Amino acid sequence: MRRDKPTFSQMLSPQERREYEELLTDAGYDENNRKRPSGEIAERVHKFLLDAEQAGKPWAKWALEDDARAGHLKRFTAWEATKRVIHTLDGERIVARRAVMALRVKDPETGEWFWRGEDLAQMVRPQLEEVMLYAKRRRHSDAVLLATAARLLRLLDEAEADDSTKVATALQKVGLTIDEVLTMPRAA
Repeated sequence: MRRDKPTFSQMLSPQERREYEELLTDAGYDENNRKRPSGEIAERVHKFLLDAEQAGKPWAKWALEDDARAGHLKRFTAWEATKRVIHTLDGERIVARRAVMALRVKDPETGEWFWRGEDLAQMVRPQLEEVMLYAKRRRHSDAVLLATAARLLRLLDEAEADDSTKVATALQKVGLTIDEVLTMPRAA
């Protein structure tokens, strides 16, 4: 994927970056430093960028254009995800699955790696092998995530926590750190 022009973040001077980060902070957090709801953040960022553009800030126009491109890509990706294939396992109907899979591809001109959606019907053997490799990695990552959540649930049980108790509170109650809980040998 060739980049003939710099990315939005590369275009900003240190001062412009500070102004932009201040805009994002003001849009995303209330006066008590609590994060606003996602929909509210999006509306506030858009309004603040339009205000900054009206105030003659060139970075605001760049941000609006960059956000529009990201939005177009998001819309395309969502549309592409609607392409489905039905597959079965052991003769039993399982699921409708995305027909397009993301694969890492190296640009032959620049040597840059990027993700590109590939239609299952257009893949060749090395690409299908790559899909399997990614799935195995995700399976391992999911197993780690499941083990992490299970250990933290056991911690909450040991701390006799109710459904509103945070992990941090339970950690304080039992006198352990999260790293200690997650690295303890499992009980037999």
